[in-house]
Amino acid sequence: MSFKGFYTFGKALEGGNEAAANGNTGMQDATKMYLEKGRTNSDRRHNFVMSTIWDLKYYNGSAEVLRTILNGWGVSAIVKARSGAPFTVTSGKDNNLDGNNNDRADLTGDPRLSPNRSRADVTAAWFNTTVFKPNAAGQPGTAGRNILDKPGLKTVDLGLMRTFKLGERLEMQFRAEATNAFNMVNLKGPNTTLGSSAFGTINEAEAMRELQLGMRFAF
Repeated sequence: MSFKGFYTFGKALEGGNEAAANGNTGMQDATKMYLEKGRTNSDRRHNFVMSTIWDLKYYNGSAEVLRTILNGWGVSAIVKARSGAPFTVTSGKDNNLDGNNNDRADLTGDPRLSPNRSRADVTAAWFNTTVFKPNAAGQPGTAGRNILDKPGLKTVDLGLMRTFKLGERLEMQFRAEATNAFNMVNLKGPNTTLGSSAFGTINEAEAMRELQLGMRFAF
């Protein structure tokens, strides 16, 4: 049996040049590049991954039937848990009149809401939408770039394997695999456009449980 585990606690920042080069978070005012400094799209505060493999190959009892039944199996698991990706709230209009529809909204208070609410409450309002308003005419929005986080991700992938020896050099392996084996609901990000009827709501989830079977021939 073997285990591997990794945990990262971090924060990734970037300046205006990097932000302007990304089509999803382009600068809202080319004359004020300092407003674009913020977290990278790939920033994750917490990131944990653990994997394990258990090979059942060590039963050496005298009963041949038991040796055949018990040996040759393998069980694997991958556990992942990480914080959500950051996102930006936009006004949805070119209020600063620069010809680009990528203005950010004005921020008037604390936009964060607890993620530990009921699922109905979380999907109805992932963040506090009342503290955002359209940016003033001719002015960039005061809300920073990537100041809020999408929901995090938690999954467990499982695999069950059985190897059959076909002589000294050949073997056939049967594999049954399940991604998100416990069917955990991982919500996607909310609607981030001020003025949209769905602003702040979450209407999608990541992939649910998926199963697959396969055979592998090794020689």
